[in-house]
Amino acid sequence: MVCLDNNYDTGVFAFFLFIYIIKLFKCQPRLMVMNHPTYKFPKMYHQLQDFDVELQKQGYSLDDHFGLRLSEDFSHYHNTPLDLVPFGDIGMDGVHYGFLTDFGRVENLEEAFVVLISPMDSDVPHKIVARNFREFLNLAWTVKGALDLGF
Repeated sequence: MVCLDNNYDTGVFAFFLFIYIIKLFKCQPRLMVMNHPTYKFPKMYHQLQDFDVELQKQGYSLDDHFGLRLSEDFSHYHNTPLDLVPFGDIGMDGVHYGFLTDFGRVENLEEAFVVLISPMDSDVPHKIVARNFREFLNLAWTVKGALDLGF
């Protein structure tokens, strides 16, 4: 019989249980997060990526002047919703944005709500900031950057 007397024993037990589950399912920890292979990013997102590439050729970037770093390859934080397809971050405190898919109910990311995830904000780590990507860009432009949305 295993006796878990204190928090240390519980933490060690949880760690080894996690390792066991990973080995059992023969997967990497990152792959345990919901994957989104069926979703295509909005056309406007790709246009914004192209624009950022052009800006970088001139020594600028969306990050510098808009407060947004675009990325389709983003690791989830512990409080990132599993049904979120991340698309960018602001470069500090783990704050990132994503498309809320409602576990597959939203079929087109053009129509998905845009959510702000702020892992360091324990009170309200999730906020819907726009009804779709176009509205997100309009709002971010209005407030002079993605950094100010939701704060």
